Amino acid sequence: MSPGSDPGDTDGMAEPHRLQLTGDWRAAAALWAEIGAPFEQAMALLLGDEAAQREALAIFEDLGARAVAQHARGLMRECGVSRIARGPRQATRANQAGLTRRQMEVLGLLERGFSNKKIAAHLTISPKTVDHHVSAVLEKLEVISRGEAAAAARASGLV
Repeated sequence: MSPGSDPGDTDGMAEPHRLQLTGDWRAAAALWAEIGAPFEQAMALLLGDEAAQREALAIFEDLGARAVAQHARGLMRECGVSRIARGPRQATRANQAGLTRRQMEVLGLLERGFSNKKIAAHLTISPKTVDHHVSAVLEKLEVISRGEAAAAARASGLV
């Protein structure tokens, strides 16, 4: 900003920046998302309500912006938000596909051809929990079937 200019003057600014500065974080976040700028989208969401802040935190985590995610958690605590996800564990961050220990166990059993029911019995967890783990594995590996997940895991050396 040049000396003597009105700090409230947003004329000539890019629209998402202008919206953020005038307090319309929702519209700013939507524009950032539309132009494919997830980091900026999350920064706008961080200015919003609890649901928006949680979405911002998830975006920062997905981007691997751990320092900013940690800062976001601090801001959320200051705003009175409780039960804030602490982020992925070190072992999960170290996994090339971002899979948790349990998801790796499920993937190994998928690769061996186990059904969800068999996986549940083998790991002594509910079939519904297995469904959630299988869905997460498919999403993280960016595949649409159990067979594709097994093939992707073999090709990448995960199993």
